[in-house]
Amino acid sequence: MTRLQRAFAASALVATCCNAVATDVATASLPSDIADATVQVAQRRLHLPAGHWVLVAREEVETVGSRGRTGTGLQVWVARADGGPLGALLKLSLPQQEFHNAHQRSENRCPEENGIQRVDLSPNPALPECLGVYGHRDLLQAMATRSPAVSAWMANAQVANPGAMVRFTYRQRTDFGYGGISLFLPTAHFDSDDAAAAWARRLREACRPLFEGRVWDADLPAPPALVSEADGTPAN
Repeated sequence: MTRLQRAFAASALVATCCNAVATDVATASLPSDIADATVQVAQRRLHLPAGHWVLVAREEVETVGSRGRTGTGLQVWVARADGGPLGALLKLSLPQQEFHNAHQRSENRCPEENGIQRVDLSPNPALPECLGVYGHRDLLQAMATRSPAVSAWMANAQVANPGAMVRFTYRQRTDFGYGGISLFLPTAHFDSDDAAAAWARRLREACRPLFEGRVWDADLPAPPALVSEADGTPAN
């Protein structure tokens, strides 16, 4: 067993002991509540901010690597539904097997998409690391092509359309793994484009070790609450 494998095994043991309650999104029914606000794909866990989170949709994708190695990855959609309009929508992509140079065959570069911020942090073209912030005037319109299953779940569960949303994306591929996240949040959480861009960097700091396989547990940072400086009440 290599030093890297031993480190992975030790981290996995600690994660299993300390974080026993989580939703294995590969086998959970659709839709289903997320146990302990924790999403688990294989050994990796992402801990979500407090709230009622629901696993809405799931897709299995092919994962390839060096020396012809193949496996599978998961892309899942998780929604925060605390009553009223949708509070947040998360898409998470992670591998189900660990092997050298694992990646999704089609994701080999950062997307060229105009938005509030788009940064290509890739060390080389073969190992993309992408960070972006984008605005959407209507969530359901954005879901029409990204995931009709999310739109169908919102209709069936009578979850109100939140309207305008900010989408944060972070994706990374290394020699030892990959991961990707897209998070839709209400625009009211951010009072400026600069505030949204700053929070995107916090998202990268939280998810990067998980995607690289350096840790098995990561905490999704809670979005900032937009508060009026005049009276301390939430702004509209």
